[in-house]
Amino acid sequence: MIKDIFHTNKTNRLIRVAFTMLATMCAIHSTQAQQTKHVNPWTAKELGKLPPIASLTDGVWLKGDLHVHSSHSTDGVNPGPERHPVKTIIAFAKSVDFGFIGITDHDNHV
Repeated sequence: MIKDIFHTNKTNRLIRVAFTMLATMCAIHSTQAQQTKHVNPWTAKELGKLPPIASLTDGVWLKGDLHVHSSHSTDGVNPGPERHPVKTIIAFAKSVDFGFIGITDHDNHV
């Protein structure tokens, strides 16, 4: 019975169609692979002319902190009430003439 199933014309036709499709896909992939040259993205590239180095005496230097956690953070070194509220952090930043501050709290409830 099983032998008869595999020898029917319909089954043979389906198998031939499947193999033909597989062979066609392999041929297309092979042709595309031959046409596309692999370029290593980590290969060093010529940078060209670089801009001048920034002056240490001209311009404006900014003072600030880009990574501060407040009492709203749920993790870190001193979680909980030992951490400072946002208004205290802002007041301190102003007292030491910070030009900017980035409060980077971790909170699962935002």
